[in-house]
Amino acid sequence: MKRSRDLYRYINIFLVFILLFIHFFVFVRIDNCEVLNSGFAFGIGGDIIIEYSLVISLISITFLILGIFFLERYIHRDILIGVLILSIGNVIDRGLGGVCDYIHLPDIFLFPIPVFNLLDLGIVLGMCLVFVGIIRNIWKR
Repeated sequence: MKRSRDLYRYINIFLVFILLFIHFFVFVRIDNCEVLNSGFAFGIGGDIIIEYSLVISLISITFLILGIFFLERYIHRDILIGVLILSIGNVIDRGLGGVCDYIHLPDIFLFPIPVFNLLDLGIVLGMCLVFVGIIRNIWKR
């Protein structure tokens, strides 16, 4: 069991750093960014002042740090640490003038899918895993 948990941890850390590397060194060029997002995930609050956006991002990072310590019995701590690292990456982008979004998907059934980036994708998938883990562990009790 310990061996599989260590393997899980290494894969999680590897994937987080691959996402960070690809985001910062391959895709993000503020000069030629198609969509520069100053809002939050998927462009919500896009017209908000960048300082407010940074404050709200730092508050969410604080909640993630608290979650690492208080949700340990429900989920793997590594998932929240990965989401935290990806969130810090978005805060760094935001501090540099805005988050560069570069993934465009076609609309599905007249539902417009906003433009996003790899860090947003990793954060959303990580938080989905967190919620599934919490629900699964509560359901077992």
